[in-house]
Amino acid sequence: MRKAAQRFKYVDLVNLGIGIPENLDSAIVDCTSKIERARTVCEWVVSTIADDETTVDTEQVLSCKKGTCLGKSALAVSLLRNLGFSKEEVFVIILVKKGENPFEALHALVYLQSEEIFFDLTDGFCEYDKTLEDVSFTSMVVLMFNDEICLVPY
Repeated sequence: MRKAAQRFKYVDLVNLGIGIPENLDSAIVDCTSKIERARTVCEWVVSTIADDETTVDTEQVLSCKKGTCLGKSALAVSLLRNLGFSKEEVFVIILVKKGENPFEALHALVYLQSEEIFFDLTDGFCEYDKTLEDVSFTSMVVLMFNDEICLVPY
């Protein structure tokens, strides 16, 4: 018996209905810049949400405290959009390293376009100061999205 493909819109993964958790709200109160707020939110997601192989829905990620790279990135972007980041500033980006099997190697990160910084929220917190052009030398960007924009490079 074949499993039916699950249909969803990527933009629906970024959920503006998610409130800012109290312990995160108190952590960002002293942040004076957007980059500092973004970094604090992403670090909070890493320290609060465990890595998981299946959970992508942001509400489930937050309530179960576990999520995939896509679920954790969508949660972080949801929180950042709720904190006033514009639709042009912050995205979930899905990419695959060149030469790898795209069915096994897709990976999601948070991309702060205004600062050209990527945050990897799995296996600990990593921050990369790179342009999309820099990333294209080693990886293929498959998709960039938030709650209002979904971009597919050509």
